[in-house]
Amino acid sequence: MIYQPASSTMIPPTPILFRAGTAAGLLVFLQFVLANTKMEKANRRNLQHWLTGQAFLLVSYVLPINVCVTMLFASAALVYYLEVYQSKFFVKHFGAFLRKEEAVGDSRSGAFYFLLGTAVTAAIFPINTARFALQCLATVDPVASYFGRHVESSRINQNTTLAGSAAGFVTACAIGCFYLGFGEASWGKILVGALTCTIVEGSPYGNDNFMIPVLTSLVMEAPSVLQYKRMEAALLNIKHSIVG
Repeated sequence: MIYQPASSTMIPPTPILFRAGTAAGLLVFLQFVLANTKMEKANRRNLQHWLTGQAFLLVSYVLPINVCVTMLFASAALVYYLEVYQSKFFVKHFGAFLRKEEAVGDSRSGAFYFLLGTAVTAAIFPINTARFALQCLATVDPVASYFGRHVESSRINQNTTLAGSAAGFVTACAIGCFYLGFGEASWGKILVGALTCTIVEGSPYGNDNFMIPVLTSLVMEAPSVLQYKRMEAALLNIKHSIVG
């Protein structure tokens, strides 16, 4: 079920369309600017990764979540179409962000999985959890990449170092404190979310642009889901015992 904002005030369609169009236009403009910025490719990818995440988070505060989710799914579909059916155009304008296997079409781009993972997360999970998971995706990945490349440490696997994972975990904990607060009840959730994010980011399996937000949110919300299921089962048992 898509999360609905707490406010019941309805925003007229025209301002929503204007905000959505402005947000989409600025995001596309941002990608073009970054694609033509002269810097090391890894740094450009990390900067694009982080700024795109911040843009999505900002949009979640100015548009209803259901509109954001619709835009994200539509954007993911558009990127998929461009990659598969307009590959020359896509590589020409966005090749600066692509890995070799993405540029030749052997795998979908990180942008596609970023959009899809963010859309699924925002559609299913509570807004604060979704924002935490998206900020983890936007920030932890570049931080872990930077420390992994610049700080010498043991390797966990071919693409992951101990320094990068440690920096990512600390960053995720800080993000959790910002989005979920410092209360005693929040610490367990923050640590579980940060640990999940760190493990998924360092895992060689799957695409972390999709896996980080979805799995981080899923693990964080699992106790609530299980508690609801136990409560539902208990109520059913009570009902059956009363009915006979």
